[in-house]
Amino acid sequence: MFKKTVYCRYFDCKRQEIVGAEWKGIVFPESVVRCPRRIGAEFVSVIKEMEDEVPTPMRLKYRVFEKPIHTLSICVAAFYGQEPKWIQIAEFIEHHKMEGATFFYFHIGNISDYDRQILDEYVNQGDAEVKTLQEKYERPFYAWQLIEIQDCHMRSKYHSKWTAFIDIDERIHTNEPNKTLVDILNNLDSQNIGEIQLPHLKVIKNGDTPARYLGKGQVPREMFSRKYINTAEPTFDASKAVIRPDKIGIMSIHNAIALEPGWKSVQLNSNQVVFRHYKDVLHRVSGNDWAQNETISERPLPDSFNQELSGRVAERLEFVYRKVPVNCSTIPEYMYTSRVFPNPCEKMLLTW
Repeated sequence: MFKKTVYCRYFDCKRQEIVGAEWKGIVFPESVVRCPRRIGAEFVSVIKEMEDEVPTPMRLKYRVFEKPIHTLSICVAAFYGQEPKWIQIAEFIEHHKMEGATFFYFHIGNISDYDRQILDEYVNQGDAEVKTLQEKYERPFYAWQLIEIQDCHMRSKYHSKWTAFIDIDERIHTNEPNKTLVDILNNLDSQNIGEIQLPHLKVIKNGDTPARYLGKGQVPREMFSRKYINTAEPTFDASKAVIRPDKIGIMSIHNAIALEPGWKSVQLNSNQVVFRHYKDVLHRVSGNDWAQNETISERPLPDSFNQELSGRVAERLEFVYRKVPVNCSTIPEYMYTSRVFPNPCEKMLLTW
């Protein structure tokens, strides 16, 4: 569909089409159509020809701000695979909060109900939003990441000043003492920098994640930052980027393809910051032998960082997964007999 002509059709709050509001647009970049705002429009749909039947319109999301409300947000690539992700989700979010991130855009391809509980809690708290990737057209799983990149670029534009594009098994970590990623970004404000490229630090992930949360004592043992510390040398091969989304014309998985005129891309060195990629050597689709020809050494995160991170992760997991049992003896008898429910002291009806 790249550079193909399409038509934007606009609808009001009752999904009634706004007559005369249609717009002829072009798909650019891939999967993106720019539909100008229309007074009274709350839904929009896109068609190839004006005579075509209009697909179900989608609700517009308000993203018109005088200035971004977040300094740093994180776009997270789609979840796939069967490995439990409950501890990854908590560790990922709490780690990047410590680096100054204040919002997270998650994209879901496949996730278990158990893992979804911790993710939903972050959504409930206002830390994240979730886009479920589903449509009638079948795609190979990696093709969804191309959609996610474009979707998240648009979602974060004007909503966040800086946006990082990484996966759930990656963590951005600042190596400069007493600095966070946001501190580094703030120092770049006056330099017309639209993209920073981060060195890639591959970390050997040679273990599995337990299926369930068992208690606080489990967290230090299972957190990726403590469990996996053997790494290859930093490289810019397959690096990832943090961008000013309003200064980027086209975004790809690893870097910006086109920047607005007058804006530039820079590389930060590994003494400043890296993104740690916990790269599997057991279950990778594209091969498990990647570490055989690498120079491997131990690069743990600082103890003080790990200690604070462990506490944050444990607190969040404890809140979500450690349920406080109801004292059924305090429930008045009439509350269940009047509804012909069983005695809760004998049988508890679970709703979730």
